[in-house]
Amino acid sequence: MKLTVRALGIVAAAALSVPAVSMTAHADDTDPAPAPCATQQAQVDDATAALARVQAVFARQKAHVRHARADLRHADNRAERRAARAELAQAKAKKEHVAKEKTAQQVRLAKATERLDACMAAQGS
Repeated sequence: MKLTVRALGIVAAAALSVPAVSMTAHADDTDPAPAPCATQQAQVDDATAALARVQAVFARQKAHVRHARADLRHADNRAERRAARAELAQAKAKKEHVAKEKTAQQVRLAKATERLDACMAAQGS
């Protein structure tokens, strides 16, 4: 009995979901065409936002290096100098890593801008 009720429930659910799926498929067919170069513009917007985030991280890392250098200058004994040198080395490594990410993101933004310019030129001609 339980198996029959479950089977009927599954069949009923499948029967009710098929018209809903077909209605949404037809609704997509009536949508107007997207604006020309919308994909390229979205890529440029995303790349610009990502570059802003990377630049903020880079600024924080530069400040961290600056503070680590100040801590090294103000270290009083050997243990403090050793800890400050280690902190400075770690901060420099992180800053270098973020600098590479920043450069890569700048290249991504330049390429996305080139694609947008090419699309706009193709739309214009």
